[in-house]
Amino acid sequence: MVAVRKQLTAGSNSGASSLRWPESASTTLRAASAASPACELPSARAAIRPWRVFPEEIASGRSVRDAWVLCRASELALVLRPSMVDELARAGALDGALAIWSLWRGYPDNPSEKRMQWVLAKHGVPLELHHVSGHAYDKDLRRLVDAVRAERVVPIHTSAPERYASLFRSMVGGLTRNPEGMMTVDAIVARVRELLVTDDGRRQVERVTSYLKELDEAGDALRNQVRRIRKRSEGTFFATVGNCRKAQLVLDVRVQGRSVGLVTLGTDGPRTFKPAKAFAPQCDGWSAGIEWRDRRVRVLLNAAKADKKITEAMVQSELFTEMAQGSSSAKQKLLLHHQPIEMLGLPFQFPLPVKASGDELRVASGSALAHADVIARSGSGRATCLRVFEIKKPRSAEAPHALAQGVAYAAAVRELLAHDRKVFLRALGFGGGRKELRIEAAAFVHEAAKEPLLIEVERLNRSNHHFGLHAFFYRLDGTKLVVTGAEQVGNPS
Repeated sequence: MVAVRKQLTAGSNSGASSLRWPESASTTLRAASAASPACELPSARAAIRPWRVFPEEIASGRSVRDAWVLCRASELALVLRPSMVDELARAGALDGALAIWSLWRGYPDNPSEKRMQWVLAKHGVPLELHHVSGHAYDKDLRRLVDAVRAERVVPIHTSAPERYASLFRSMVGGLTRNPEGMMTVDAIVARVRELLVTDDGRRQVERVTSYLKELDEAGDALRNQVRRIRKRSEGTFFATVGNCRKAQLVLDVRVQGRSVGLVTLGTDGPRTFKPAKAFAPQCDGWSAGIEWRDRRVRVLLNAAKADKKITEAMVQSELFTEMAQGSSSAKQKLLLHHQPIEMLGLPFQFPLPVKASGDELRVASGSALAHADVIARSGSGRATCLRVFEIKKPRSAEAPHALAQGVAYAAAVRELLAHDRKVFLRALGFGGGRKELRIEAAAFVHEAAKEPLLIEVERLNRSNHHFGLHAFFYRLDGTKLVVTGAEQVGNPS
C-alpha cells in the first residue's frame, strides 16, 4: 500500500522511479502482498524497495531510518483494507493512531468492517467518518451524457441499473427520440398525434368524450351525492378517472394528502369504498370494497392520520389547496391568477387518452384512463390560458422529466379540444363559444431538482413550435407546501 504523500501505481516504473524520500514511502503488509498480483512484478518491488516501511518499523523504529520514521510517525497515513488492521495491531503500529473511514457509511455494518471496528476500539483507536465518494451524482452523469450527445447509455458498476431508464429516458427507451437521440417538444407532440390516430387511440378519445358528457348530464344527481359524502370530515376528495363507468364518479379519498382508497358514486344506489393497495392488509375480508357508511371505513381513515409519508398525492393535494384559495391575500404570490379545474366542486384529475409515466409514451390501456395531475386556468379575461402541471414528490428520480410529461399531456388536451371543442371547453370551465385557448405545460418539482430539470429543458427547447414551458419549485416545511420559485423556461418559436 502507498503513503498518502504521493500516489503510486504498482507496476509503473516511471511513477515509481520518480519517488524521492522523504516525500513518499510505501508500507508492505503481508495481506496486501498475498492479495495483490502487482507485488509479483520484480520491477515494481525493486522500484519501491528503497522507500519501503514495514509495520514493525513504525512501532519500534528498527531500521536505518529510525529517526525519520519515529519523528514523522504522526504524519504517516496508510491506505488499507479492513482485513489488514490485525497485522498493524500485532506489530504494535496502532498506538496513538487515528482511523478515518472515507467510504459509504453503510459499509461499517458489514461483518468484516465490524471486526475492524472491534480491533480499533480494543487498541484505543478513534474512528472518524469522512465520506469521500468516488461515484458521480445523477446531475453529473446527465451533464456527461448531454456533453457527448449520447444516443445510448449502458449502466455498469451500479446497484440500481433500472433507474437509468428514468434518468436518461431520451436514450434508454424514452418518451420519444428524434434522429439525434434528443427529446424535444415537437417530437413529443408528433408522437401524441401518431398515437391518437391509431385504433386504440381513437377508442380512448371517444371514451374520454363520452365519460365527460355522461358526468355533465348526471351533474345534479352526482352533486347531491358529493354534498352528502363530504360531510364525513376525516378525508378530502379528488374527482378522478376510475374506469369511466357510465354516469358514475370515482373519488380518490385522501387523508393528509395520502390516497387511502376510492369511493364510487352513482346517481343512485350504494357508494362503494375500496381501500388503496397500501392499506389492503388492514382491510382483511373487505379489501374488495364495502359501503361507504360502514364504520370500518371511518376507523381506517382515522388510522391513516398516523402515516406521515411524503407522497406525490400529498404534494398534489397541497398545490390544489393553495391554488383554490379564494382570497388573493391568502394565496402564495407565485400562484396568483391560478385557478384549478374542478368537477362538481372537487379537485379533478382530468382524464386523458395517453400515458406518459414510466419508460415510454403510449395510449392508456385497460379500463382506466390516464390523467393530468393538475390543470389550472392562469391569467384573466381573454388572456386566460390553460396550464397543465406535472407534479413530482421530493427526491423523485422522475423529476427531471416532469416537463416532458407535462408537454405530452398538454398535447393530449389540445387534441381532445380539436375532437369535441364544446364538451371539453365545458369540462375545463370555459364557455363553449371560446375561439382561442392557449395551452402551456408546467413542471412542479422540489427545489433540489431544479438543475437536472433545467438540463432536460434545454433538450425540449431545441425544437419547440407548440407550447410555452414553465417550471415551479417548492419545498416542504413539515407538510406545508412553500412555492420557492417559478420561471418561464421556454416559448414556441
